[in-house]
Amino acid sequence: MRGVWVASLENSSFYRNAITVPAAGVLSDTWLEANPAPPAVDIAMRGDGPPKVYAVELIGRRSLCPGPFFGQMGMSHNEVVASRIISMRPLPLPAERPGPGKTR
Repeated sequence: MRGVWVASLENSSFYRNAITVPAAGVLSDTWLEANPAPPAVDIAMRGDGPPKVYAVELIGRRSLCPGPFFGQMGMSHNEVVASRIISMRPLPLPAERPGPGKTR
């Protein structure tokens, strides 16, 4: 399985089959569970470091049935459980879009 993994405070989003970083504001409905998580991912998910984005290839399985009960506070409809991470390549963080009160 391949895709993009975004890890940030209490977030572990997986964009299956993506090859580039999703645009800011594009949400994933899939939580990626890797145990143990790589140290940089664990730090980002605790909020003790900046968000991390990786292109990943992994061996794992996806939840059989969608439901709003995976991940942080059960907010993800699907879950991928990684049994082995084959490769991880860091990607740049997506540029934040300007919104109310934000300027570039």
